[in-house]
Amino acid sequence: NKMILNNEIDIAPVSSIVYLENKDKLDFFAALCIASDGQADSVLLFSKFPIEELDGAAISLSKASATSNKLIQIIFKEFLKLDISYNKSDKPSARLLIGDDALLEYSKKQRDVFIYDLGSLWKKHAGLPMVFGLWVVRKDIAVKYPKEINMISTKLNEAKEIGLSSSLDKVIKKAQEKVLISKEFYSNYFKHLSYDFNSECKEGLELFESYCK
Repeated sequence: NKMILNNEIDIAPVSSIVYLENKDKLDFFAALCIASDGQADSVLLFSKFPIEELDGAAISLSKASATSNKLIQIIFKEFLKLDISYNKSDKPSARLLIGDDALLEYSKKQRDVFIYDLGSLWKKHAGLPMVFGLWVVRKDIAVKYPKEINMISTKLNEAKEIGLSSSLDKVIKKAQEKVLISKEFYSNYFKHLSYDFNSECKEGLELFESYCK
């Protein structure tokens, strides 16, 4: 996120909120995203109490995702109508974790916590997919190198198809080397995520943007 905004790199997958806040500098590209139409599996709230009992509670946000941090605030304020304080306690009632951090915590199989999937919560209340990240290109680069941009777009889409078909077992094995969870879990995990920025994803991102504003 920082490198593309600082003109250190030209193309990158970035957090959705970074794209939404920098449309003057960044163009959506390759029609690729990271989204979930329901379960996201790796964007999780770990809570000591049922979510409806968190009114007035303190929650720690993730240091790894501005989009997920904004999403949890929207869920509590707009959908659940709960008043929450964020990152203001050494002993929060709940923690938002994403990516490997979320999977590692989930793999512990703790029985004394309530686990909520933010993708599922967004789908339940908004009725649309949640777009967590997008592939983008700097606008000045897109204008200067259109042929190269088209070539890279094609290659990225080819890589996506390979990753989801013939190489899926290799992808799962690499994931298990980082966080050891069953092959069945990872197989479902990669299938739960959506990578094509279709019309429903576009609508979901626009709704998310309207709540951010």
